[in-house]
Amino acid sequence: MTEIEEKQWIVSRLDVLHKTAFDELQMSKEAFAKERLEEIAVLTGRRNNFISGVVIFVTILIGLYETQWIDRGYFLALIIGDIIAGIFVFTIMNRLIRIVASAYVPIENSLVHAQEKLNHNYGFVIQRTKTLSSISVETWNNYFDFMGLLTAIVLIPMYMTLNERRKLNFLNSEIKKSFATASEQLEGGIISSIPLFDGLDTALFPTLLLQYVTEAISTYRDYKTKNPVSSNPET
Repeated sequence: MTEIEEKQWIVSRLDVLHKTAFDELQMSKEAFAKERLEEIAVLTGRRNNFISGVVIFVTILIGLYETQWIDRGYFLALIIGDIIAGIFVFTIMNRLIRIVASAYVPIENSLVHAQEKLNHNYGFVIQRTKTLSSISVETWNNYFDFMGLLTAIVLIPMYMTLNERRKLNFLNSEIKKSFATASEQLEGGIISSIPLFDGLDTALFPTLLLQYVTEAISTYRDYKTKNPVSSNPET
């Protein structure tokens, strides 16, 4: 294999790596969106079923009152109590729906942000291929390693968001466990990537992307200093 062929092969691997990482982020985003919609659908169904019960009960009360099975005072007490219960449950369920949405949406947004960073990086790769011959094989290998590490580093915001979102009150235990499990999986890649990044020669890498990675790692380290306990599905 000639040097130019080796460079072309590395670039082709970069292309595959980018596509694979981007598609995985897309699938994760779609999975979280699906989970969010399913959780909201369950809560909406329970709310609507209860409201239907309230309406049915009101209809029965009206029928009983019109046929004089219950007196006016008893009818008014029951119907007012039923309506108040309906309003209370409707309000609570809507609050829970908003909480669920507020838990998932920032996670989905962090995945979009990660995709944007990968695209920025890939744009740099495309640009550098125009001067393929002037860049050494060692530099291309170094950049391949960097791109692999970047797929973990861009998920640092998502890692922190997962940990913070699962602390929300009123989230059920299954959602919290799902967030904690995802957080633990992400942290494994992050922990292994940071020391490898510190050992890379990044002299020819894009300045803005390096700044982003450096700030992301610094933010992660600060976060771990303030939150030293690893994710626990039960908390």
